[in-house]
Amino acid sequence: MMNNELHKKTPCISCGYDLVGLGADGVCPECGHSIRKTLAAEQLASLPDGKLRSIQVGAVIVASALCSGPLVGLATLFALRLAPMWVWLALGGIWIAVLTVGLWLFATSGRAPATRTDGAEEASGRLRMLAFVIAITGVATVILFPLSGMVVLVLLAFLAEPICLILLESMLAHTQFLAERVPNTRILVLIHTAEVVWVVGVLVALLGFVFSPLHIVGIVLVYIGFVIGAVALLKLGHIIAQIRRERDGDERTGISQ
Repeated sequence: MMNNELHKKTPCISCGYDLVGLGADGVCPECGHSIRKTLAAEQLASLPDGKLRSIQVGAVIVASALCSGPLVGLATLFALRLAPMWVWLALGGIWIAVLTVGLWLFATSGRAPATRTDGAEEASGRLRMLAFVIAITGVATVILFPLSGMVVLVLLAFLAEPICLILLESMLAHTQFLAERVPNTRILVLIHTAEVVWVVGVLVALLGFVFSPLHIVGIVLVYIGFVIGAVALLKLGHIIAQIRRERDGDERTGISQ
């Protein structure tokens, strides 16, 4: 077996042929394209600057929204007591709008068009679909809440958990996909830690139906999982910023020469 043999699904960037099992120094048996060029195209640094900028900005926005979510919730409860209904709707609407824009930008594809055939692209698609669902939910809340506030709150409580589950799973899957193309093991460790903490938090929260104090503990653990995921996003955004600075420096050097 060759030491540089590909052990995971790697579609050829030219024709999409699966290169798993072939050596990195060879060529695609379908079209003759260099496997090394396909592997280089898989790296995050090979993406156009526009895509890198979208992913970077989206990562920062989503991380900020995840960390500020509970604060927005507390602020809305405070606003309900001391301010008119429109203040609550405005605070929640602004947060939903920010999260939606961040998810849409962060879900920018990290692959060349010919290689969009694996689970990573599915995670990207789920994130954009989720951004659409969150936006529709926000608009519906603003419209329906003044008519029947209690019904809307019950529906939101029912939808919140599955939406959070899909959000975290898709966000971490897409972050992992991008981190593997830096590559950066610290981000991968943060992602796996966030997954474990979040799952434990959900299980503890479910036990809260039997022993109520555990419900609060579970919610806190879930929030910690989101914070760890946000740290992974910020780390990824920082690395992308470095890639873009290095690219700008190389371009300026090339121009000066």
